[in-house]
Amino acid sequence: MNTQNKTVDVAAVIDSARYFPVAFGITVMMIIIMLADGYDLFLMGHVGGHLVDAWKISRADLGPINTAGLVGMAVGSTALGWLGDRIGRKRSYFTCLVFLFIGSVLCYYVAKQGTPDTAAASIHQMTIWRFVTGLGMGGVTPLATTLISEWTSQRVRSVVVALVISSVPVGGSLAGLAIQHVEWPQMFLLGGLVPLALFICFGFLLPESPKYLAQHPSQRARLARALNRLLGEKRYDGSEDFAVKEQGKRSSHWFATLWNSDYRRATFFIWVAFSFNSFVIYM
Repeated sequence: MNTQNKTVDVAAVIDSARYFPVAFGITVMMIIIMLADGYDLFLMGHVGGHLVDAWKISRADLGPINTAGLVGMAVGSTALGWLGDRIGRKRSYFTCLVFLFIGSVLCYYVAKQGTPDTAAASIHQMTIWRFVTGLGMGGVTPLATTLISEWTSQRVRSVVVALVISSVPVGGSLAGLAIQHVEWPQMFLLGGLVPLALFICFGFLLPESPKYLAQHPSQRARLARALNRLLGEKRYDGSEDFAVKEQGKRSSHWFATLWNSDYRRATFFIWVAFSFNSFVIYM
């Protein structure tokens, strides 16, 4: 069949595909990465008391460290989400894992070397590296939500996205289990080595965003292979024109788009839901 110049609606193809095994495999990878993200997110809550005892400081002295992590998350969620639209979700996603690795490993080094005599300098260094860790933690959630929703059919999308996001507090619970078996400075090391392992293991397995690939004609062959794998048959050869049809209208600016007549209701409730969810987690 001649498929030259044929226009393919990528979203329609994904909606017609089975959830197993490809979309299910992507879901599993997202859950594992979100577990690692939740582990690093809750880490300071589990090691804070040990750090206070080891450095002979007050709990109030941990304020800058905890604040740096939250500020890093705010910056990372915005900057890395924006970066994902430019360089691809996958590359931006793995950038998050690199930040988690670097920040956590250097936090381990500071925790290991810190003493009561060097507490002031150690707090300053820990603040810097928790900010770096926060960049990765902040970027993972929006990128995971976007990537899994783009590769999952509409029939199960809401359930799968909820399942992936709920992995964050489960990852925090894993941190609570881990500290019972390892020394507290090693908690940071574990929080860095796991993202490194995921970077290596999932580097070839995790697909790129179909929307990103569809927007770049040079990536048609790559998108065709990904869709064929999703469908379990060789339907496309890369000569097609791939497109992702947007359901709502776009305004002149991305922020204006969020609040136009097509999206303002969904934007409001999503923001409220995520705000309350974050509040409960951090409290």
